[in-house]
Amino acid sequence: MLNAITRSLPRCNFLRCIDESIQIILLYTLTFWWFIFSVAASSQNIQIQVFPQPVIYQENDLVIQCSITNPSQLSSVYYIQLLRNSSMDFETLVSILNVQTQQIQWPSVSTLRYRASVEGSEINTPRTTKLKLTVEKNSVLCPTDFTAYKCKFSGISTSTSDVVTQEANPVTITYIGKCRGNIDNW
Repeated sequence: MLNAITRSLPRCNFLRCIDESIQIILLYTLTFWWFIFSVAASSQNIQIQVFPQPVIYQENDLVIQCSITNPSQLSSVYYIQLLRNSSMDFETLVSILNVQTQQIQWPSVSTLRYRASVEGSEINTPRTTKLKLTVEKNSVLCPTDFTAYKCKFSGISTSTSDVVTQEANPVTITYIGKCRGNIDNW
């Protein structure tokens, strides 16, 4: 019986069979990772942008904007947030909530609200939702403000009617210029 099985297998030398096996494994592996990354990329609904990049310290305002990239995939947005890298994790800098009316919330310990604005931000519809933080050039703290930021939102998916919460990949703000001492005492 063993002879019947081995006769039905294609004839190959040892190296050729290994090459074919590796090719099959490689094909399955690549297909798997392509599927994982294409699904993850297509489900991303939020982005973060920094203007300008790099920032020229004490010459440019620092502008960070969070926005929805696929508004047709959302029926509503509950909140949008900007987070900044701190020593332990990312901390929320500012949030815009959609509860009957638009509400802007700054954490109670945040001093950023005294030196930044969110003018031009809104959360009325998924298409118009954006959070735009502007720190004027004379209020930018070096090196504190030059760190990693990310955006986060929560809303309702149009396809599943489920609540979705997503975060954009962090973006590190680069700058040109020298910090002139620590002016973090606001």
